[in-house]
Amino acid sequence: MPSVAEEDRRQLYRELLTTKRDRTRVIKRIKGLLAGGGMRLELHGDVGTQLEEVHQWDGTPLPAALRARLKREWQKVQPLTEQIGSPEAERHVALRTSAERVLEQVRQ
Repeated sequence: MPSVAEEDRRQLYRELLTTKRDRTRVIKRIKGLLAGGGMRLELHGDVGTQLEEVHQWDGTPLPAALRARLKREWQKVQPLTEQIGSPEAERHVALRTSAERVLEQVRQ
């Protein structure tokens, strides 16, 4: 059974893993919604503008409700991406600077 300190040390990694999984779920949902209309879209940069310009497989514009839903879904991705940055930076600092034996093994 892990000690309280060991369990506490794992929280940062668990948070990072959960947040990455949440972001992946949202991105896959967006890609699935697009694929349902025969569309593909690179999800980077100004996705809101890209959604205004994307057309369905037959050349018709995206239906308004679908476009609105896709924009709302993309708005969920942005804070998750930002949220990933802080624990990753904290984890890298801990890996570089900690004198704990376990983290020494990880560095090797």
